[in-house]
Amino acid sequence: VIFHLAGRSHIRGSQENPFAAFEANARTTYTVLEVCRRSLPDLRAVVVASSNHTIGPQTTWPATEDAPLNQRDVYGASKICADVITQCYGQTLGVPAVALRHVNCYGPIDPHASHLVTMCLLACLKGEAPILRNRGTARKSYLYVDDVVSAYLLLAEHGKALAGQSFWAADAPVSVWDVASTAMRVAGIPGDPVVRETDLDQAGYYEALDSSRLRALGWAPRTTLAEGMRTTLDWYRKHDGMAWLDR
Repeated sequence: VIFHLAGRSHIRGSQENPFAAFEANARTTYTVLEVCRRSLPDLRAVVVASSNHTIGPQTTWPATEDAPLNQRDVYGASKICADVITQCYGQTLGVPAVALRHVNCYGPIDPHASHLVTMCLLACLKGEAPILRNRGTARKSYLYVDDVVSAYLLLAEHGKALAGQSFWAADAPVSVWDVASTAMRVAGIPGDPVVRETDLDQAGYYEALDSSRLRALGWAPRTTLAEGMRTTLDWYRKHDGMAWLDR
């Protein structure tokens, strides 16, 4: 079994260097899958990391796996390429490949201080209220790392039976304000998040994904947002915030 998780994961960095993004997200995917096709006839499954960022604007929510993938920024387009390449190898080239389109993953050892959950928790570690760059009304789903891992393992277990398919893994959408407020609550920080409206393009953002297909296989999120954030906060406390990156 192979889990292909490598890629360029930063949206802004992908926009600044599109060639590197397509090399990392598209080319590596067909390279891995081609090696599987040529050299690993006994392979039981290869699970490829896709992304919720492939979905883009929709007229109907929640979106199923059959909804059009409408995202057209560089990162989203590069992940759409990887997703479709995985479907191609699974449906027409005999590789037991399946793609997992999971939402924002958070938890210990996240090296991206700009990610919402990590940013909020790091602010709370300093005794400060998180600073939001928008009104906090944007809503989408977040999954604790253990729940993401369980989704990967489940798809690997089913292997060839799922070849060429893509699956959403998501929980109910929550607002940015609720994420920041939950971080403050689990950290014991009084008051409310600070709103500085410098990123108004996200003010009305909404994303809801239908995980019925994956849930029918037995998957479901086991960790609430508060539980996951409390565990993550404890980890960062023990490791002095992001200082572990310099060790």
